[in-house]
Amino acid sequence: MKHDPDFSVPLDPELQTAIEKVLHEGETVSRFVEKSVRYEIRERKEFITRGIASAEEAKRTGVYFPADEVHDELHAALRQVQEITADNTAGLGASRLRERSSGVLLGDVYVRNLIDDGRK
Repeated sequence: MKHDPDFSVPLDPELQTAIEKVLHEGETVSRFVEKSVRYEIRERKEFITRGIASAEEAKRTGVYFPADEVHDELHAALRQVQEITADNTAGLGASRLRERSSGVLLGDVYVRNLIDDGRK
């Protein structure tokens, strides 16, 4: 595929305004979008890599987990994050967030993505 240096992505005005509000000094909207796309590509590749490794491990060991059980665990993790987030906004702080998530700092979006990706 040929590289097009003039490639542009039309942005909704609200999205562009939101991006502009969070730009670092000297950063452009184009650079922000490029970094975001690179991040998303990396995350998807890592997700696929983890999935393949998990499938290979299941084949190797013969240990499989029913999808319903996995989804239930993910929903429980999401509920916990939502509770933590509510607690955190009440002033409990990030240390409580880390403690309540058993040492793994999960985000609502991250857990939702895991749930959504698992159902595709």
